[in-house]
Amino acid sequence: YQRRVHGAHEVAKEFSDIPFDDQLADSFMYKATQNPSQYDVVVAPNTWGNVISNACAPLVGGLGMVAGLNEGGNFVVAEPVHGAPRHLDGKGIANPIAAMRASAMIIGRLAPNFEIEYYLEKAIEQVLVEGHHLTPDLGGRSTTNDLGAFLIDRFEALLRLGTEETEEVFRDG
Repeated sequence: YQRRVHGAHEVAKEFSDIPFDDQLADSFMYKATQNPSQYDVVVAPNTWGNVISNACAPLVGGLGMVAGLNEGGNFVVAEPVHGAPRHLDGKGIANPIAAMRASAMIIGRLAPNFEIEYYLEKAIEQVLVEGHHLTPDLGGRSTTNDLGAFLIDRFEALLRLGTEETEEVFRDG
């Protein structure tokens, strides 16, 4: 642990304009749940990263909203942080947003010039603000397929028309 923290401190010195702090997991969890806006990026070993992302998920709408990215060397793995929600098997009501975000993260690493993550996030933001086609975990009555199809339609519209034009189209009717 000390060696890894020391290495992080050394790297942080090279980027002195970026705030850096190291904390024990329990202290971090307390601070993150009290004031989550103080953190933009959290770097943690895999096990603690999993615990932290699961514990903080309610701050942003629940486990169905959060995707995680493990990146290093020549490998990248993205996944919904919730894993497989077995209690929802066969019900058709799982929130697809985390899985869609994970897919966009991978595509974003493979083809960064296409801004896939940006357009998906804009589509998600618009759909959440409108409040229609939401799954039960978000307070709606839609199915996984309904929300997924609606997000894909909005995402495709954003890609075709560009964000500014699309926002005007959806705002005006």
